[in-house]
Amino acid sequence: MKIKGFVGRYGVLMLSMFTICLGGFVFANSYGKKVMDSDAGMLGAIEPAAGDETKAMPSLQNANVEIKPGDPIVAVIDKVEIKRSEIFDMIDELSGHQQVVPKQVVFPVVLDQFVNGKIVEIKADSSDITTTDEYKTRLDEAKKQIARAVFIEKEINSKITDEKLKAAYDKYVAEQSAIEEASARHILLATEEEAVAVIKELDGGKDFAELAKEKSTGPSGANGGDLGYFKKGDMVPEFETVVFDLEKGAYTKAPVQTQFGYHVIKLEDKRAVQPESFEVKKAELEAGLRNEVLQDLLGNWRSESKVTLFDINGDAVKTE
Repeated sequence: MKIKGFVGRYGVLMLSMFTICLGGFVFANSYGKKVMDSDAGMLGAIEPAAGDETKAMPSLQNANVEIKPGDPIVAVIDKVEIKRSEIFDMIDELSGHQQVVPKQVVFPVVLDQFVNGKIVEIKADSSDITTTDEYKTRLDEAKKQIARAVFIEKEINSKITDEKLKAAYDKYVAEQSAIEEASARHILLATEEEAVAVIKELDGGKDFAELAKEKSTGPSGANGGDLGYFKKGDMVPEFETVVFDLEKGAYTKAPVQTQFGYHVIKLEDKRAVQPESFEVKKAELEAGLRNEVLQDLLGNWRSESKVTLFDINGDAVKTE
């Protein structure tokens, strides 16, 4: 499962690598999409080793390779030298604030694609492509897209402050503190009769966790029936309703039926949800705040502009 997750995330990274190598512009918003899409259509032309998929896959063995100090040359194309820092910069740009995988792992593949992109760049520089009308048209489009992206980013950045991030975190903490979560164990059985028999054993002083290990048919049985902490909405209604009505340390005196079978449930603990630290939540809070600021900016700019809309046939759209 972990390897599949790694490869899946890396597949997205590789698509971005191809696009960057071809000179596409990668933005944090939709303004760069048109340029990216136009370049993405040529991806197949520079796939590594003529479609050799094994070469495009990162090797986890590289994770332990030592990164020595300095900025060595890592490739030479004719007389053009490529420094390690160029590859590291590309990896950083692709991964953003979070390094998905170690640089040592992705370095060989990024280097290979960087070389491919540089070769295309050299070929383009030696041609007359910059004199063509198509080039000039696409360059004008790209400049407009870059201008919009940089302008919006600057406007948003000017309105994201430490005070607003702290306020967003305080709101998150307050919301989390209002949510109750429970920690419980359960013993899952196939029939009501079996569940009643287990309850009698508990009444006789048997240990809940040991009985869960011995009799539960659920996957948590090996753990003594421990389900850990969960909130309302995490479990099926029949189960969670009973759990949150129990007193700490108490177990159900009658079987609880759900779609999975018959449960005997013990409440271990109830508490307010524990909020994550500011450091852990900061990136997520900032992303949400940036989106809010963007929507406010667009709303304000739209209200300041005189906008007339027409339908698909050119007829005026009625507004209330």
